[in-house]
Amino acid sequence: QGWSYIRKPPHSYEFVRRGFLFNAGDGDCHNYGDLPNRLLAKDSNDLDVALALVWEYRMNRLDDKFVKFMLDSLERFSKKKPWAAREEYAYGYALATVGIRKKSAGYLQKGIDKVENAIEIQIAGFPTTTMQEGLAYFKEELKKLKK
Repeated sequence: QGWSYIRKPPHSYEFVRRGFLFNAGDGDCHNYGDLPNRLLAKDSNDLDVALALVWEYRMNRLDDKFVKFMLDSLERFSKKKPWAAREEYAYGYALATVGIRKKSAGYLQKGIDKVENAIEIQIAGFPTTTMQEGLAYFKEELKKLKK
């Protein structure tokens, strides 16, 4: 909200990082160029930036280069700990969305598997409604693809 009033933004990593996290996936089709690459190059352990890639892809149809970068980043992060249900769901969501857009049953099935795993590993007492709704949608899309 005050971005349009900033005449000369500070040259700080955290300012730029927070701006990307705030705006990623907002539907305005910002041209970030290689900003996500540069943010992860500066801090390769920044899981929030990797997850923001998913929401950016979800809202804005991006090219194959971005998809490869997003999936590679998520795969790399999935091997690190801690990796919780939220992260597993985001990775599954990304895979399933790629599958739907590319009409690839393989990607979609991998995404469904990750979402199912996210529901299983969710901490007892925490809601899984959104994950279950996403799972139902992805399964329906897989049925459509297989017809």
